[in-house]
Amino acid sequence: MSVPVQYIADYSNTPEARLKKNHQKYCLYLKPADRDYSSSFEIQENRGFFPETLYIFVEAFHEKYKEVYEFLIKIAEPVNKPNFIHVYKITLFSMYTAMSLNLNAEKIIESLMQYSKNEVIPKSFIEFIENKTKKAGSAYLYMIKKNYYLKIHQEFLEKIIRIDEEPYKSIIEMEQNPPQQLLQTQEESRVWNFKFYRIKQKHNLFQITEKIIKEGISLINEYHDDKESQNDLSSNVQIPYKKLDIELRQITQPRIYQQKALKNIFVCEKPRSATIVLPCGAGKTLLGIIVTEKIKGNTIVICDIDTATKQWKNEFIRWTTVKPDRIKIYTGKTKNLQEKQTKPFILITTFKQLSSIIKSNKLQKEKRQDMDTSSKYETKMDHYIQEEMEWDLCIADETQYSAASTYKKIFEEFNFKLKIGLTATPYREDNKIDDLFHVIGPKLYEANISELIQDSYLAKPYCVVFRCKMHECCEDFMKDRKFKNKPSLQSGNPEKFKLLYYLIKFHESRKDKILVFCDQIPVLKYYSQKMGYPAIYGEVGLLEKLVWLDLFRKGEINTLFLSRVGDTALDLPIANVCIQIGFQFGSRRQEVQRLGRIMRRKEGQKGEYNAFFYTIVSKNTEQAQFYYRRQKSLMDLGINFEVIDIDEQNGNKFKYDPDILDQKIIRASDEIIKDVKKDAWFLIQDQPDKKVDEQDDD
Repeated sequence: MSVPVQYIADYSNTPEARLKKNHQKYCLYLKPADRDYSSSFEIQENRGFFPETLYIFVEAFHEKYKEVYEFLIKIAEPVNKPNFIHVYKITLFSMYTAMSLNLNAEKIIESLMQYSKNEVIPKSFIEFIENKTKKAGSAYLYMIKKNYYLKIHQEFLEKIIRIDEEPYKSIIEMEQNPPQQLLQTQEESRVWNFKFYRIKQKHNLFQITEKIIKEGISLINEYHDDKESQNDLSSNVQIPYKKLDIELRQITQPRIYQQKALKNIFVCEKPRSATIVLPCGAGKTLLGIIVTEKIKGNTIVICDIDTATKQWKNEFIRWTTVKPDRIKIYTGKTKNLQEKQTKPFILITTFKQLSSIIKSNKLQKEKRQDMDTSSKYETKMDHYIQEEMEWDLCIADETQYSAASTYKKIFEEFNFKLKIGLTATPYREDNKIDDLFHVIGPKLYEANISELIQDSYLAKPYCVVFRCKMHECCEDFMKDRKFKNKPSLQSGNPEKFKLLYYLIKFHESRKDKILVFCDQIPVLKYYSQKMGYPAIYGEVGLLEKLVWLDLFRKGEINTLFLSRVGDTALDLPIANVCIQIGFQFGSRRQEVQRLGRIMRRKEGQKGEYNAFFYTIVSKNTEQAQFYYRRQKSLMDLGINFEVIDIDEQNGNKFKYDPDILDQKIIRASDEIIKDVKKDAWFLIQDQPDKKVDEQDDD
């Protein structure tokens, strides 16, 4: 067996650790708990987890791995997925996902026994699974006619909150006459004593739902299409409800993993709010578009930056038959929603804009008299978007931002019947990523990036970390404790310049398309000017930015320098080389996103690797320490790295090709060293990318 010995040695004398005689036919190993927790099995306050992590080890090379993976992502969360042995863990939230997919304890334990090497299922697994799934199907959340209704087993709710006492008395009340369509069926009544409650204060919704979920109750936010008719906004007359006029084009064919994600969203043909994780370049946008086509109702798409709104509109037009006039963009820069709509439509906006709408509507009454005409128009439309509209579907792109304290309110204050969160980077450095379970919904699908690379849905990247020593001309600055801008010093290390210039020239000779990232703007500007390449950062105007991007797509330029404005919503599928010289501390999110810039499927490129991901760090510095955390996040996904030390004195294996390392590169490198020795002006300046239109919470 390939599971590391240290994980089973302590349990060799216990039945739970014994293996089946033919264990080679199975690919899971369940690690028994260190001690028996059956006498103290309640959820710990403010943690919501079993006292000990329940680990599952998986042989990724096993012939049954793909089959087992589809089961595992329904009941466990990945810890790391290197080449051979993958590690998962069962948690309260993974059980929430399992229950949302209609899995009960019996099905889970039976499947574990089917795939496991263990002779018996460890007692800790059985007790945890049975305890955390016994409340499956006992709570539902619906929005009907702009009101949230909670359908829950009465005994469970009474254990969590007292609705006759503050603060909950003001938030929730029992509903004596619930909507007819929500009444429980005979089958439900045999299991649960459902009662109905109405949320009186939407802005306090999460005070209720978070408590319910952390108590091990699978709260399912299920979409209910109650609109058999609607009001004509102009005459207040009931008319037959019109669906969004949208169909998929014949060319629109979802890939197998997109079909699996859709199947999990539409459990038993009833769509449920969910978080979906797909790698960069794997088609998150198309998945959201297909969900929109299936719902055929008023849809709002929330993006992280303005640029992404235009890309979403273009993709809707590309993949569906929806008319362009049915797609409205509403951001700080573009507001083409001119009037209230009498037909279903798609609104594309940003987190920042919706947060601004909430603030605007709160101040509306106080400032109405002092507003000019344009302000009154914007206020009117803000009220329409937040208060008057009932959105059938909300798609939250880059949904990790949904858990930010600033943006949580969006998902309480607006009328969203169904929420689908899309992300390639389910990371937050503030440890709030689990908040997505009550803000958006459980994680119902996560694609395996290694499998997508293997099946050629994504490019195969060659990843290298180059470590350069700090140049001697920077030593005085590094030793100076008062010098605060060391990140720029480490990013602009002159020792990096020759290697960077060489890598660019090498890949340009291969006709590759290159993106160079640096978060330190003075360094970005100086290096790009020295090498003669365009740079895009926050202060660059929109028109200039679009020109450079267009030239890059057309092949008239092959190299672009970018700040963190290029981390997301950069539609450059032809890019196949990414070089980092400066980055944002230990941000795992940024690392995965930058790799994603070159992960689009490549056609017609020969060789084992068809994408190249380089990072140049300054050796023995904080930058190198931060990068270890970033590198580990990719290795946990199954991405391999090569590490090369650039030290000419020690005869490293990296050799410059003299045909590419010409006198131009050498002269430019010497000039930079002279500039640094002179005053290091481009390194010392502290110039953040102030105009970056993104929500940076790492």
